Amino acid sequence: MIDAVIRKEISLIVIEYKDRLSRFGLRFIYHFFEGLNCKIEVMESESSKDENKELVDGMLALITSFSTRLYGKRGGRKKLKEELDI
Repeated sequence: MIDAVIRKEISLIVIEYKDRLSRFGLRFIYHFFEGLNCKIEVMESESSKDENKELVDGMLALITSFSTRLYGKRGGRKKLKEELDI
C-alpha cells in the first residue's frame, strides 16, 4: 500500500477503525501520507476508548503476540523431541 501511495496510485485510504491501519506510529503514517497528498478517512465516528486505554490494549496485543511466538517455538521443540524419540 505504501508503494502505491508513493507512486500516486492511491489518493484516499478508507479504514473502519484507526487501529486497523497500525497499532503504533499512527501519527507518523498520517503525516507521511498527507505529505504524499493521500488522505486517510476513518469511518468510526467517535473514539470509544480514551488514549490510555488504547495504549494499554496495544501493549497487551504486543505482549500476547510475542508470548504466542515464544510458546509456539517451545511447543515445536517438544513435538520434535517426541517424533525423534529423544
